[in-house]
Amino acid sequence: MCEPTAIVMAGFAIGGMFMENNAARSASRADRLNAESNAKYVDLQAQDAIERGKADQEMIMLDTAEVQGRQMVLGAASGADVGSGTLARLQEDSAFMGALDVQVAKNNARREALGLQAEAENIRTGAAYRSAANRIGRQTNLGTTLLTTGADLYGSYLKGR
Repeated sequence: MCEPTAIVMAGFAIGGMFMENNAARSASRADRLNAESNAKYVDLQAQDAIERGKADQEMIMLDTAEVQGRQMVLGAASGADVGSGTLARLQEDSAFMGALDVQVAKNNARREALGLQAEAENIRTGAAYRSAANRIGRQTNLGTTLLTTGADLYGSYLKGR
């Protein structure tokens, strides 16, 4: 027969293990929710990077048009034919450089957004791994506590015989 104190201690051990398990589950759930919130914030930053890139592209196009306009005005003021020769090539070069700057701005925005999207995915993946590790730890703790408590009770039973 087991001693009453051994049975009480086993009950406390099992009860404590269940309380610890519930607390760890709640902490894991809070970690997942926090990680998802952080990931959503980073997703918004990625969207903002794309929008800022579009705004930059529009500004570059406006600046290019302004440069071309100045070139035409200065060329016309000097009496040159703005539709041919050096001034026409200058206009073409300005348009080409403006288009190149637009592509650079677009690519930079995409790269920034891609980096942020990768960061958001890393946050989500990290939370999933921590959750899985926490679950495995809780299961291991549960099994260990039950086995240890059962062995202690059996040992107490054998002493009492």
